[in-house]
Amino acid sequence: SLRTAATRITVPSPWHAELRKLKAEQFAIDGTRKETEKSHVSPYLLGKIISKELKKQDIFSVDCGFNLTWMVQSYLAKGAEQRFISAWGCSPMGYAIPAAIGAWYARPRATVVCVIGDGGTQMNIQEFQTLAYNKIPVKVFILNNHSYATIRFPTRKEFDGRTFGTEPSTGYAAPDFTAIAKAYGLPVVRLENNEKLALKVKKILKKKGPVIVEVNTDPEQGIIERLKF
Repeated sequence: SLRTAATRITVPSPWHAELRKLKAEQFAIDGTRKETEKSHVSPYLLGKIISKELKKQDIFSVDCGFNLTWMVQSYLAKGAEQRFISAWGCSPMGYAIPAAIGAWYARPRATVVCVIGDGGTQMNIQEFQTLAYNKIPVKVFILNNHSYATIRFPTRKEFDGRTFGTEPSTGYAAPDFTAIAKAYGLPVVRLENNEKLALKVKKILKKKGPVIVEVNTDPEQGIIERLKF
């Protein structure tokens, strides 16, 4: 049968060697930005830690833009049962929070983690009330780099450093999410840097009920290209 024949196909060892070379040289992820690790949280490190802590039945809901790229590049899924939810190329800002809420109702025994940017959070911030009122135990990690990084970085490159409405100096500003979470009656944690980050994340995921986590992310943390030309 075709299935039997397919199982007999072996990949030549030179191609295995080529794949290992590509993985090591072009697909390696090293986005910790060591020069700023004392003052900011590395999103790549955060993604690796969340990946390690979530179990096979758990759910990861990620928004769009840079925070999606950081998580996709650093997250290692644990089999087909685990769910990594995103709108992918459609990239509607704010999607990840209501998606996480819906995912929890579909699998209420799972740990559900949501990762979203500061800009996306403001698109659906009213869902904080949904979390609080219904006591939905979603852990929302807000990667706050105080900017629309997905717009800011390309416009800087294409328009000789000029950008508009993408950072505090050009007309965009993020609110105090810690104060907002408290106003909704939600527990809140702030992650300032990489120090003991794994231990802090583990404690957050063990908390009962919803938690808002404001993550101090470097405004200059870009994304790492997967292919080099």
